[in-house]
Amino acid sequence: MSPSSAYHSGSNEPSPCNRATCGDKVNRRLPYTSAISFSGLKRYSFIFTVKLAIFVKNSDSSDMKILIIDYRPGKETAEIVANATDAGHDIYIASAEEPSLPHLKRDIKIGNKADRIIHKIIGYISDSYHLHSTRPTSSLLSRIAEINPDVIHIYNIEEHYINIPLTAYVLMKYKIPTLLTLENPSRIYRDTKALIKRRRHNKELFTSTFSTWELLHIASSSKEVTEDELAADHPGYIVAEGKEAETYMRIYEAIR
Repeated sequence: MSPSSAYHSGSNEPSPCNRATCGDKVNRRLPYTSAISFSGLKRYSFIFTVKLAIFVKNSDSSDMKILIIDYRPGKETAEIVANATDAGHDIYIASAEEPSLPHLKRDIKIGNKADRIIHKIIGYISDSYHLHSTRPTSSLLSRIAEINPDVIHIYNIEEHYINIPLTAYVLMKYKIPTLLTLENPSRIYRDTKALIKRRRHNKELFTSTFSTWELLHIASSSKEVTEDELAADHPGYIVAEGKEAETYMRIYEAIR
C-alpha cells in the first residue's frame, strides 16, 4: 500500500482526491517586466523585474531542483531534504527564521524580524494578514527566478511572512508547479483577534486568488482540507502521518 491515501494501490502514480487533474508542465519564458496588482489596505501597483528569462530544464532529466518555502524549517523539512538528496535532487530552503536544526542549511532568507512585526501590526489593525511583506516577497521571487526550480513546495503559508496574492501571481507567470501544505484554511482569511474584522472580504479575496492559481496542488493530512472551498479547484493529496517525506517526494515527481 502506498504511503498516502491519495495514491491508488498497485500504482506508483499519485491520484488527486478531488476531481481536478494535474496540469502538465509547459515551456515557460517570463517577460522581463510584469505588472502586479492586488488588494490589501489599499490597491498596490508593483513592478517586478526579472533580469533573466526563465526556461524549463530538459524534461528528460531525472534530477529536480526543489525549493521549499517554510517559516522555520524543522524535523519534517529535514526529512524531505534527506530524501531528496539521497535521490540525487538539488534542494533549496527559503525561510523567514533560521532552521531549528543546526545541520539544515538556509539558502534564502525571507525578510527580517522588523518586516514580520510590521506585517503583524498592520494585519492586526485591519485584518489584512498575508497581504503585506511586499519587499521580502519580491526579493524571494527574484531568487526563485535565479534558481529556476522544477517544483516549489510552500510548506507553511499560515504564518505572516509572505504576500500570498503577489506570490501566486508571479509563480503563475513562471508556470512552476507548486505544492502547498495546508492544514487550517480558515487561518488564511480569518483572525478572531483583529481589530477590524473583514472575514467576508478576505475569504472572497483568497478564494479568488487560490482558484485562479494555475499549477497549484494541495497537500494535507486531512481529506476535508483538500475539499475546502479554498482548495477544491486543485489536485489534493492526503499525506499519511509518519510517511510525509516519502509522500512528498512522490508528489514532486508526479507534478514536475
